[in-house]
Amino acid sequence: MSKLPSMNTVSDSAVTSVEPLKAALIDQLRRMNAIRTAPVQRAFRTVDRHRFAPEAPLEEVYSDKSIVTKRDDRGLAVSSMSAPRIQAFKLPEGLVIDKKHTRFAVSWP
Repeated sequence: MSKLPSMNTVSDSAVTSVEPLKAALIDQLRRMNAIRTAPVQRAFRTVDRHRFAPEAPLEEVYSDKSIVTKRDDRGLAVSSMSAPRIQAFKLPEGLVIDKKHTRFAVSWP
């Protein structure tokens, strides 16, 4: 089994510049009716998408696009982060943000 490379991180200085991007994305998702409940909106406001795709440009991370997060040796995408509208549709309606947990992952066919 091959060793996976470590994940890069985003500096905290980048966080201040993401708030307007995050707010614009949330507004767009609300207009699309992708965000339909307060708990889902809170999740999008709380979770920093850029921390899960540290090498992608912030403008791309906070747009309604899927983001490739890992490629194989040939450059083929092997892992990605779903587009925000897909995440919003798939999040459970009763979503609760628990500060003890650092990750939330959902798989579906």
